[in-house]
Amino acid sequence: MTNQSPSTFEFNPKILGHNIKKSRRRMDNMPQKELAEMIGVSRHTLIDYESGKRDIPLRKLNMIAKALNVSPIQLMGVSPPPITSTISNKKAMSAHTTRG
Repeated sequence: MTNQSPSTFEFNPKILGHNIKKSRRRMDNMPQKELAEMIGVSRHTLIDYESGKRDIPLRKLNMIAKALNVSPIQLMGVSPPPITSTISNKKAMSAHTTRG
């Protein structure tokens, strides 16, 4: 998964599809057919989702995430910035504002 902050996130359907496939394989190598049945789509539709050829409706994305025990945000490749960098940024901003 990519490590982008939400403010710099650019949606990439291929990354989403790759993360779905990777998460599915982490679930004891769950077959595509099984996941497709769980979310109410055909195996062919799931293949299109995983290859980035078809847009995934938000409702289906939520269902996929739930079935794979991950968040939709994780599937999209977005993660929050590390806490340490947030603290460092606040300290830097505080030092900057107290000098001027």
